[in-house]
Amino acid sequence: MARSPNILVLMSDQQRLDTVSAYGLNNIVHTPHIDSIAQRGVRFDNAFTVTAGVVSKKSPRATTATAR
Repeated sequence: MARSPNILVLMSDQQRLDTVSAYGLNNIVHTPHIDSIAQRGVRFDNAFTVTAGVVSKKSPRATTATAR
C-alpha cells in the first residue's frame, strides 16, 4: 500500500521573499529550518490569495476554506 504524502504549507502574514534565506536574496537573514524544508520539498516563487484580507476583513485562509 502506498503511503500518503505529507504536505506542509507555511504561510506567514506580511513576510517578504528576501527574509527567507532559501531564496538566496539576502545573506543577513538565516532561516536554516525553513531552508531545509525547502530543499527537500517544493518551493514556490509566487503565490496568490483569492482576495486580500484587508479588503474583505476576512482571513485569506477563511476565504479559501469557505469559498466566500
